Amino acid sequence: MFESIRRVLLRYIEVGDVFITEDTRLQEDLCLNSLDYIYILMDLEDAYDFTFSEEDVGHMRTVGDIERAMEKEMAS
Repeated sequence: MFESIRRVLLRYIEVGDVFITEDTRLQEDLCLNSLDYIYILMDLEDAYDFTFSEEDVGHMRTVGDIERAMEKEMAS
């Protein structure tokens, strides 16, 4: 799952050759703006046919947060 998230992120970030880990911060490290963030989540939802909860969306700060929210939604 992490690799799928990483591939989607790389389509949106403006920084080349970024080392992405679960601890990578979306705004501070990847310089994502709110529109990029929404598009990334929509791409992941479309690819895996689920919807992030509003609560999860409001608390995502790192790549690991996205991964945990995806696992939670896909398990339910």
